[in-house]
Amino acid sequence: MFGLMLKSAFGVVIVDKMQLLSRLVRELHISPGQAIKLVASAPYRYKHYTIPKRQSGVRHIHHPSRELKTVQRWIVDNIISQLPVHECVYSYRAGRNITQHASLHSRSNYLLCFDFTDFFPSLTYPWVVEYLQDESKNGRVELDDEAIRTVARLVCRHDSASDTLALSIGAPSSPLLSNAMLYSLDDKVSQMASALGVQYTRYADDVYFSTTHPNILQDVENEFRRLVGLLTPGLRLNEMKTNRKSRKARRTVTGLVLTPTHEVSIGRSRKREIRTRVFLFSQGKLTKEDSVSLSGLLSFVSDAEPGFVLRLRRKFGDQIIDSLLTYSTD
Repeated sequence: MFGLMLKSAFGVVIVDKMQLLSRLVRELHISPGQAIKLVASAPYRYKHYTIPKRQSGVRHIHHPSRELKTVQRWIVDNIISQLPVHECVYSYRAGRNITQHASLHSRSNYLLCFDFTDFFPSLTYPWVVEYLQDESKNGRVELDDEAIRTVARLVCRHDSASDTLALSIGAPSSPLLSNAMLYSLDDKVSQMASALGVQYTRYADDVYFSTTHPNILQDVENEFRRLVGLLTPGLRLNEMKTNRKSRKARRTVTGLVLTPTHEVSIGRSRKREIRTRVFLFSQGKLTKEDSVSLSGLLSFVSDAEPGFVLRLRRKFGDQIIDSLLTYSTD
């Protein structure tokens, strides 16, 4: 059994809400009044905007205020980063990337993919509280119930449409917390897959199974659906994105193509598209919306196939590529 020692010069362990607020006051250099006001208003301190998705539609981003973001990062550093994440998870983890993740499935003949609908918004305030309470009982978090509810309030956004509190896309605390909250599901699913000789991985809300054995993934799918319903009742599968493919079809994992030669690539058509759009950007002929979309795509490619980004730098220059990678509409 180990405790959660929050970083400080005095090695103080946070136990209750007042100690939590005192730590925020001292380490973030805010007044007690500011800390109390921040906790009370935290779920409403978000700016909403949208960015285009890579294929179609838009992604809704809820960006926390500067003060709230600072607190959320403090929570990540001192609390969330201490929580266990299953080895099958490749999202939001130092030293891991989408290329490594996709490579795990590159030599399999059969692929089964799932996607969770509204992933972060499905991780609601009651679920966050219950999860942290369980971690407290397990000795991983030394926070009492009132402090746990305070932390949960600081990382959850209020949705006026549903009148609920939940994690959101845009908060720095959402990625790592979501990784940790699904540990139980990941563990059970991983054990099941391993027993059947199947590779299981998760990248945020994307779930992948692969195997070289025919006629086995249907049993895997049935058991996975049962475990999701049993262990994560707040999550729903996006049936439009459920895919079952063999090597006869084009297979993709987290946006990367698995080639017949067991390699991982962003694909030739996407490379042609990116070159064209970077050229248009360099000529000032790309709209702000398209520039934001291209910026996100380049960030994706930087992890997936860094050699291609290097070739873009040689062709268009560091200034153009750096401008795109850091592009902002602010």
